[in-house]
Amino acid sequence: MKAVRTEMQKYRNSISSIVVVVDVCNDRKVNLTKPMEAIKNMSARTKIGQGIPEEKTENCVHLTLIVATKLGVALEERDIDSAERRAQCACGD
Repeated sequence: MKAVRTEMQKYRNSISSIVVVVDVCNDRKVNLTKPMEAIKNMSARTKIGQGIPEEKTENCVHLTLIVATKLGVALEERDIDSAERRAQCACGD
């Protein structure tokens, strides 16, 4: 009977150790999920339009509003945080 009791105590200790490890892993997962959510939200707000010819006197905010209107999206100037051209791709086209 004493041997069974000792064996059961070993199992309880093992299970307790496993529970602690699982809790630590869950905490790590939460800590990894937060930055990933922030990156996902940031990339969802960043939209890139390609293939629009560049003009010398263009206003990128105005251009964005024109494209939005043509796509049927209700967008106002106050909805845009920033709009700018990126460097052209040197892809060898």
